[in-house]
Amino acid sequence: VVTFTSSGTLTITALTVIAFDASGSGTAVTTSLTYAHTCTGNNRYLAVAMNNNTASATITAVTFANVSMGTPVDALVNSGANTYLYMYNLVAPASGTGNNVVITASPSTNINSISLSFTGAKPTGQPDAHGTVTSSISSGADQTKAITTVAANAWMIAFGHGAGDPVTAGTGTTSRATSGNAMFGTYSSNPIVTPASTSMSMTNSGAGTIVVTMLALS
Repeated sequence: VVTFTSSGTLTITALTVIAFDASGSGTAVTTSLTYAHTCTGNNRYLAVAMNNNTASATITAVTFANVSMGTPVDALVNSGANTYLYMYNLVAPASGTGNNVVITASPSTNINSISLSFTGAKPTGQPDAHGTVTSSISSGADQTKAITTVAANAWMIAFGHGAGDPVTAGTGTTSRATSGNAMFGTYSSNPIVTPASTSMSMTNSGAGTIVVTMLALS
């Protein structure tokens, strides 16, 4: 940002720009899933999403580097498979190697999780906006979720799950990591310079109609 004062002084202030950092993933039938994720850079932000496929099981805690990620930003059931999806976020996660995502469930269930980290994020007001969608989607068609961003130059991310078949990146989506029937991606045209309603889509890659569930945030 370039600013001129009335006295003619020129001030140049560097803008912090969000960038994708790294991904991690893990899957197991367990009460406590642990997998590594290495965050780097400055102004870090971490999002962890997961699904568990036991209707009676609940995700009770998520930590990163022994720091609680609090309560989920969103949680929603994919009714086509009794699969529950969760999205968590953490501002200023620890950097460097040797740090783990740890997900605790009760009772034991098949936990499938993906993590994404970013640099250049704001240290407050996270997430910027968020929302969910779930419905039946025919073979080759897209499930789409729109959210309206609040801050300028925001990024949008989404975690999607297909009941019975995997989902792939649809219109406006770049896949960052996949695990099982789930995908975690970012909006293909980040940053969203001017706050606006913005959509990401995930495609049913199976041969028949399935329920596709998405959790999205900016």
